[in-house]
Amino acid sequence: MIDGVIRFFALIVPTCIFIEVIVRLHTVRKAQHMLRLVNRSLKVIVSKKISEHWKEKVLLAYSRKMMGLTIVVFLCVIAALVGALAALALEWKAFLSSTRFMAWFDHKDAIVSSCVIAVAYGWVRARVCERALFRT
Repeated sequence: MIDGVIRFFALIVPTCIFIEVIVRLHTVRKAQHMLRLVNRSLKVIVSKKISEHWKEKVLLAYSRKMMGLTIVVFLCVIAALVGALAALALEWKAFLSSTRFMAWFDHKDAIVSSCVIAVAYGWVRARVCERALFRT
């Protein structure tokens, strides 16, 4: 029981760092832009009014943009993971050096706890930022 509580509190800072990096790098906005490109390309594919020649040209342009956005989103997620793992490694080194690093997080409750923390932090962050924006 105590080990689970300690694991939960140790996950708070790295999870908040992960969410903050995702927000600061506008990763969700980039992923939404990629989804809009996918929807446009699907409309082009099913359109009967566009010739096959122009479909090839347009789909090539869309696919290049989607590939670029995919790489950017991937790099944003990697940057967020590196930040979170760095914070986690520092916490582990400072407080819990007697146990193996990955064995300590080899439980399902670590994943569930991290998801709960991420959702709670995201919700609170959205509410606080929303209030701050509407006050000014």
